[in-house]
Amino acid sequence: MSYRFSRRAALEIERTERWWRKNRPAAPDALVDEIAVAIDQVLSEPESGSPWGARQGKMVRRVLMPKTQRFLYYVFEDSTILVLSVRSAKRARGPRFTRRKP
Repeated sequence: MSYRFSRRAALEIERTERWWRKNRPAAPDALVDEIAVAIDQVLSEPESGSPWGARQGKMVRRVLMPKTQRFLYYVFEDSTILVLSVRSAKRARGPRFTRRKP
């Protein structure tokens, strides 16, 4: 089994990691470390995340990363975990995954 990040997730992680390293100097690697743990969990048990919604007919699940208070949103497709988003658990609303019209 493998995993990959959507473009959106990669950009969110990059932006959040920059913020994290600047504002959390006591634990600069906490975000990256916790994402790695969450991915390992999901790779070993793809259905371990809580059901959150659907995207293109596939169940979107999410895993809480407790130290950084972020959710990792993902789908399982063709023996690959696709990470869709990494967002703050404090946000009132989760991400939208539908395409917007131009």
